[in-house]
Amino acid sequence: MRKKENIEEEEQHLWITCFRSMEEKIPEAEIDQHWKELNQKLKKGNSLRKFRYIYIQVACAAAMLLGVLFGTYHYWIYAPNSIEKAIASLEDSVIDTTRQVTLITHANERIIAGEKAYISYSQQGKTFVNKQQVEIGKQKTEYNQLIVPKGQSSRLMLADSTVLYINAGTKILYPSVFADKYREIYVDGEIFIEVKKNTKQPFIVKTPEFDVRVTGTAFNVYAYKSMNEAEVVLLRGGVQVKDHAGHETTIKPNELLKLTDGITQSTYKVDASEYIAWTKGRFPLQDRSMRSILQRLGLYYGCEITCDDAVSTLSLQGTIDMSVPLVKVFERISKIHPINITQNTKGYHLTINLNTNL
Repeated sequence: MRKKENIEEEEQHLWITCFRSMEEKIPEAEIDQHWKELNQKLKKGNSLRKFRYIYIQVACAAAMLLGVLFGTYHYWIYAPNSIEKAIASLEDSVIDTTRQVTLITHANERIIAGEKAYISYSQQGKTFVNKQQVEIGKQKTEYNQLIVPKGQSSRLMLADSTVLYINAGTKILYPSVFADKYREIYVDGEIFIEVKKNTKQPFIVKTPEFDVRVTGTAFNVYAYKSMNEAEVVLLRGGVQVKDHAGHETTIKPNELLKLTDGITQSTYKVDASEYIAWTKGRFPLQDRSMRSILQRLGLYYGCEITCDDAVSTLSLQGTIDMSVPLVKVFERISKIHPINITQNTKGYHLTINLNTNL
């Protein structure tokens, strides 16, 4: 049978351990007083000592468990490197109000990078804009934001040598260096990405409605938050796409995965090179609706292009050279289909020309 003194010593140890676990939550001015009160209680004995001994064990265990849960909750909600927190802080209107490619650094510094900007990072996280190193102030959050407005394009090389070609009207979130178990970035828009292979640190591209997971590959992601249709096209390697409903699909080279409202619809064979032609200033029209074509032209040329329902049912074939003015593109479309083009304050509106004999 254990001696009374041993029980008392262990009880005191439990009290002290429990109090120390909560000490940092007590105002500093009150700590001494609390210790004095605890010492007085420990000197007193009563018939409920065994009960209190068991109670203290349970109370301390519960306090420590609560501390772990609170700490975990606090980490996920307030961790400075949380990509979810960075996504939540994105400005919805920034694409429409920005005219030049803009870098918002992890220190909340705004750098105008200009047209067709090239942003790159060293393995140590040093930042270069158009090959010129820029000084970054004291870090506040770990994620940078690159904004490519309508009518512009850009290129980004991450610290792991992964390269992104970024299309018009796109926002990218990414860290200066990848220090976690995964390499994670966020994309709202369109990119072609060549991921540097690293099987120990998988690469995850998050979008508004789905995630793409890879270790080393090249693929195109079309996922604008403002549009209900999205697609992933694989050039080489292999990727796994997890949609909004949690359904996972593995894509093979020269396959396209189509999603609607974040839900997987179908996968079919394509010529992947056609879907990355925009990186070289060409826009193939095959298998695209007229409404989709006009939406993309609006992004590329930096204006709004709308059409009547009668125009949206028309189809086009061939390739558009994105280096020519938009007016020239409309002229070529009007030679194929009888349409009128009306300019307004926001951009252009297309209607069927009822006076044509075509």
